[in-house]
Amino acid sequence: YEILRCLVGSEMCIRDSIHEGLNRIGTGYQMDVHLTDDIQITRDNHCTIVYDIGKDKYKIVPSTGSFTYLNNVLLRKPKYIHENDVFRIGRSNFRLVKK
Repeated sequence: YEILRCLVGSEMCIRDSIHEGLNRIGTGYQMDVHLTDDIQITRDNHCTIVYDIGKDKYKIVPSTGSFTYLNNVLLRKPKYIHENDVFRIGRSNFRLVKK
C-alpha cells in the first residue's frame, strides 16, 4: 500500500510509499513522508502511520497539538485505517491505496 496525497484546491496528487513500522508525516526533512507545499502541517511529526506487516494493518496516530481528521472526524486517539479511508492534515487529503 501507499498513500495518495492531494492538496485541496489542486488537481495535483502525489504518491508516497509506506514502509513497515513508523511513517512520520510532517514538513521537516527528517520525516518519512516529507511535505513541503502545505504550511498548515507541522514540521515535526504532524501524525504517524504505523504499518504492522505481520498483521497487515495500518493505524494512524495523531500528534498532540496537531489536527488530524479521519473520514471528516477529528482524531483524538489512534485508529486503524483501511483502504480508501481519507485522512486530512493541513490542506492535504490522503487516501490509503494499493500500489
